[in-house]
Amino acid sequence: MLLKEPRFADVFATLAEDLVRRITGATTDEEQAQAFLGQLARWQKFLAASLDGLTDEAQRGLWGELHVLRDMLIPSLGVAATAGWKGPGKAHQDFQFSSGALEVKTTVAKQPQVVRISSERQLDPSNWAALFLHVVALNVREGRGESLPALVTAVRSAIAADAAGRESFEDSLLAAGYHDAHAPRYLGRGYVVRSQRSFRVKRGFPAIVEGDLARGVGAVTYGLAIEACGRFAVDGAKMVAALRNDFPP
Repeated sequence: MLLKEPRFADVFATLAEDLVRRITGATTDEEQAQAFLGQLARWQKFLAASLDGLTDEAQRGLWGELHVLRDMLIPSLGVAATAGWKGPGKAHQDFQFSSGALEVKTTVAKQPQVVRISSERQLDPSNWAALFLHVVALNVREGRGESLPALVTAVRSAIAADAAGRESFEDSLLAAGYHDAHAPRYLGRGYVVRSQRSFRVKRGFPAIVEGDLARGVGAVTYGLAIEACGRFAVDGAKMVAALRNDFPP
């Protein structure tokens, strides 16, 4: 590999270190080749989409997912919860487990709060034993609150003892477009949780789902008013308990 653009030296150095680490962890020539090509493909996607870092909206969304992972899922489900983080891989829900799925929406809007639903399958409960929507309302504070890099560091500390969990988490971070080389750009902005609400998505929930669409209609996006979901509200602990059914005590 050859660096042609000096201003990307920090990203290039991290890329090289990551590839060496992955290859070193493999035991055979075939495994080394697979590790190299697989991780290089991930980096190519990252560089194509996120060379200049995350947008403000993407930062908030990632912060919300990591907040739920650290404060709700890891304490209850353990480090294995990192394997269920599927949002960065463009799954329909941010977290997917055998026992259910969880979509996290982060908003900075005042009342009435409206969140953007990105497809007709995102809140479709037909394929899940349990499907939940968790909404995190934030205040953004320059120089105050918890920054995105600080939250990433906290999650890393929480899973530091589990090698498989660390690898899964780092892969997902990269897929989400986050890299430590961009961390200085995010440090000045902090987030404070204003409120959180959890909802069980089931029959009657105000959502557009695939089965209700006319033939030829798809790729639907729409706004969902949180106040319209009130009768489907559930306690956050009960939501996590439903997802925990897939995990040993």
